[in-house]
Amino acid sequence: MRFDDTRVMRAIHDGVRAAAARHGRDVVRADDHDYTGELWTNVALCLENSDLVIAVLDQVERSDCDASVMVELGFALAAGRRCLILVERRLRELPAVLRHRLTYDFDALDLPGSIERRVDDWLARNGDG
Repeated sequence: MRFDDTRVMRAIHDGVRAAAARHGRDVVRADDHDYTGELWTNVALCLENSDLVIAVLDQVERSDCDASVMVELGFALAAGRRCLILVERRLRELPAVLRHRLTYDFDALDLPGSIERRVDDWLARNGDG
């Protein structure tokens, strides 16, 4: 997800953390700790050491789909990580390389509730395998 420190991004982050905690999962975002002193190696380290990845695609506060999120999601998919791809329901179009994947919508006007419900449901079905 974007690292922007806004009300919407904090609500999304809080919803993911709350749902994951109910399933005994720790959520680590690459900006939680500085493990390497450099952003990309920090992101790569987190992705390499995760068994599940949650990607958030949105156009809530910006009109673009964050390119950094797309690079990180591509890295996770190429590494064979199980990925929950959350897409804000108003996102106009998914990038072509993701159109064949299962994605799960959420509503930015219902935060953190819609995020929590989606993460809860996905983890209940996929998080313990």
